[in-house]
Amino acid sequence: MPHYRQHIVDFAEICFRKGIETVVVSPGSRNAPLIDAFYHRFGDKCISIVDERSAAFFALGVANYSNKPVVLICSSGSAALNFAPALAEAYYQKVPLIAVTADRPVAWIGQQDNQTIRQRDVYDNYIRKSCELPCQINNDDDLWHAHREINDAINSCRGFCGTGPVHINVPLSEPLYEPLPPVSKKVRIIDSAGPQHATVLTNELRAQWQKAQKILIIHGQDSPQSGVAESLKRLSKDSRVTIIAENIANVRDEKIIANPELMLAHCGQVVLTCPDLLVYSGGQIVSKKLKTYLRALDIQNCWRIGLDDGIIDTFQHAATVLPLSPNDCYSALCALPQKNDTDCYNEPWIGALKNGIAFRDITAKNCLFSDFAAVSFLQKNLPHESVLALGNSSIIRYSQLCDRGAEAVCFSNRGVSGIDGSVSTAAGLAFASGALTVCLVGDLSFVYDSNGLWNRVLPANLRIAVINNKGGGIFDLIGAPLQQLPYKNYMVASHPVDLKKLSEAFGVRYFFAESEKDLQDAIPKFFAKSDTAAVLEIATVPQINTAVFKKIMGMPER
Repeated sequence: MPHYRQHIVDFAEICFRKGIETVVVSPGSRNAPLIDAFYHRFGDKCISIVDERSAAFFALGVANYSNKPVVLICSSGSAALNFAPALAEAYYQKVPLIAVTADRPVAWIGQQDNQTIRQRDVYDNYIRKSCELPCQINNDDDLWHAHREINDAINSCRGFCGTGPVHINVPLSEPLYEPLPPVSKKVRIIDSAGPQHATVLTNELRAQWQKAQKILIIHGQDSPQSGVAESLKRLSKDSRVTIIAENIANVRDEKIIANPELMLAHCGQVVLTCPDLLVYSGGQIVSKKLKTYLRALDIQNCWRIGLDDGIIDTFQHAATVLPLSPNDCYSALCALPQKNDTDCYNEPWIGALKNGIAFRDITAKNCLFSDFAAVSFLQKNLPHESVLALGNSSIIRYSQLCDRGAEAVCFSNRGVSGIDGSVSTAAGLAFASGALTVCLVGDLSFVYDSNGLWNRVLPANLRIAVINNKGGGIFDLIGAPLQQLPYKNYMVASHPVDLKKLSEAFGVRYFFAESEKDLQDAIPKFFAKSDTAAVLEIATVPQINTAVFKKIMGMPER
């Protein structure tokens, strides 16, 4: 007869044997048996973070960088709800997280028992699989069932049909602090083998590719470990091919366009002809101009490449869905004959980009210090092989207008594009990478996620650059009428927080800059190796920010 908590111990064992390396735990009472089991199996690879929302975003950063599942464990009640923002981000970025929520026995749900809510399927819209383990093990069949559910959930997290978060709800009855049994001799590991493709492209698709004379490839957000970069670089040498990949796509080459917003703002007299084949892969695209431009074209043939759960038709032209990994598909296309005509399809596109870059650089020289100048300076001075973690709102938009000096890999929470977990995610990236990790965020993002600094293992290699433009800088960029009420009072979220005191409260080093000269002086000390993380506050003036942005984008002053 198995022990009534045998499945809890075996749960940790199955995770370990399946190669999981990191467990993030938020303290609680109802999850005490889970904490006990996972700590005894994983030891110091268990990380304790009190704030569940911050813990989940930290785990997101670790999983995103390592491309390996991370286990999240919390207590019952509202603690479980605080995992939701990071799980939604992970779902749309296809990042493998395993959310484990302790729960009350089903008999106590809805009976006004403490810390009790309806937790079964609580993340239903934002996970790949949800299951609930037995409250206790009464026989061998119960244990077999628990093993099967655990294996199935982990396999779904990183399956051949795609990756993403899963949820395992674990009802636990009292007592909660009794010693646990040893690992069962009947622990079963069930692996899932993916389908084998003899060929990844049909003859018809190969013919379409070979026939096309104007091919436009858009590759969205992607992990640096996806392997797609080399294939895209090879395809960019085909005279028929133009490739657009923003910095969050982690593909860099002189023939690949990384600044589509700047390019489209300054194409001028350059004629960008409509492609006869549009290929779209990867995750989110930041540039609104690019989306608007492509949606307005009359494109007859469009491929969507990816292991998606449904049809992704961002540009409203999808004709063929290829359920393949972009790396497999582009590798197969590289094997086809390339063309090297003197009349290159990408020349006008690259020409328009060069126009935009030239206009930007000339204009910026005559502008006062601003958000743009700060972001540009930071990106140009990133240390080699560092990690850049971009915040959302205006920050990532400025980032798309600027160049990067070093070969830094780039991450951002663009699945849902919220500001709620930027600092915590960057801490996870820093923890997983071990490299200098520069988190570039706005003041609202920093204050909103300041609990990201409440972390016993806050990495000393984390650097947080905070652009303090007094909140709400994005609304000037998108043309909101901020001089009118209620926009001014209810959209611009100013705050009274002293960022120096906030940083010092968490024991991190603090620096300040309000000019390019200040930045030049602060950067060496800010980036220098240290025993603690650091915050650099960069103060800018909202009115100047708006004026500079409009000048660089060639927009008329209002």
